[in-house]
Amino acid sequence: MPITVDPSVATSKRQHLLDRERSCEDPWASLPGELRGRLRDCDSHLILNPEETYRILGSELGEPMLRKRSMQYAALDGVAPFTKDGKSVWKAKGTMAHGARDVLERLDILDEMGVHQQVLFGSGMASVFWGPADLAYPAARRFNEFAAQWASPASVRLRPAAIVNCQDPKRALQEAEYALRLGLKAVQLAFYPDFRPGPDHESWDGLWALLSNAGVPALLHWDMRWSLIERAGEASKVHVRTGIAVGERQDGVSSRALESLLPASASTNEAFAVMTAHHTPEQFLSTLALSGVFERHPRLRIGVFECTSFWIGPWLERLDALQAALRGAREGSELLSSVVKRALRVTPLYGEPFIQQMRLHELQDVFVFASDFPHPEGGIQPLQELSQQSGGEVELLEKVLVLNADAVFPA
Repeated sequence: MPITVDPSVATSKRQHLLDRERSCEDPWASLPGELRGRLRDCDSHLILNPEETYRILGSELGEPMLRKRSMQYAALDGVAPFTKDGKSVWKAKGTMAHGARDVLERLDILDEMGVHQQVLFGSGMASVFWGPADLAYPAARRFNEFAAQWASPASVRLRPAAIVNCQDPKRALQEAEYALRLGLKAVQLAFYPDFRPGPDHESWDGLWALLSNAGVPALLHWDMRWSLIERAGEASKVHVRTGIAVGERQDGVSSRALESLLPASASTNEAFAVMTAHHTPEQFLSTLALSGVFERHPRLRIGVFECTSFWIGPWLERLDALQAALRGAREGSELLSSVVKRALRVTPLYGEPFIQQMRLHELQDVFVFASDFPHPEGGIQPLQELSQQSGGEVELLEKVLVLNADAVFPA
């Protein structure tokens, strides 16, 4: 049966609201030229074609994404010529954009952006994190094998994040060990609050020790949020933790079932997703910090990407207060906020005034850069945003764009 093209699944026509009044310009006109070619991009995406998606996820997890990917391809979503003019690369995005899927084309994109290394998350793989374990673990392994093979021509510059499902400590450790043997140098985790045992349980220490000793970062991404997953080809989405199917209008979600889950202030699922994107990562990080995981594994590094950043500073202040309340005042003991700052790396969303927070809460070593390529949410002026917020301060720009990401890109 022919697939009907549904424009709602397209990404090439989507645009960040900030960019409606902006033009696409060459960012290197406002950045120190000596940084070009050194940038570390901590959040981008590897777009799989429909057949790859289906083969990796399997029939039960993969059917919705097969339909969605097929419709995007049928719509020629994101097709645009690759132009080396310093600016078009920041605007030509979408499922079919140059470099979205092909490894050598992605190197073209990196060179044009001025990026040396890039982390890639598998687009369309969210169901691997919350699907039934007997389906999720084999799917994760298939993705990790695919990602390692895909990046092999350029494994120093292109760093796909291995998927490690966290429903079972023993199986998660086995998958992480296998991913590292494949040569992957980052792992993506998703600890939902209802997973048992929690991340502070001793059964997880093997995973934390493995990543700490190997210098491989554990990365949390947007997939970890309170989320709605599209049921492609239908006018509905599915709430990933409850399984509730919800209808959708052009201006947002329309469903009494969903409305019962949302606060009155959230008029759309997107608004609610952004407002609450930090809840699960914050709970996860708090649990690790208060249970002493960061102190037992001082080389463990955690990245929190595309989960907003406005909460980091106030959360660290609360963490110190909790430390005093739960552990008591110990002379000479290090503040938990200091311990976490060494371990944590965060990407702000496009448009967040994070430099202000960086200075207010002494987070100069925490923030890192993300393009979100080829997703349009990364915006057309992320580097100009950073330059403007920093006042052009070269030392600060070098930290955010290059040096802070040492923790994300192990040698």
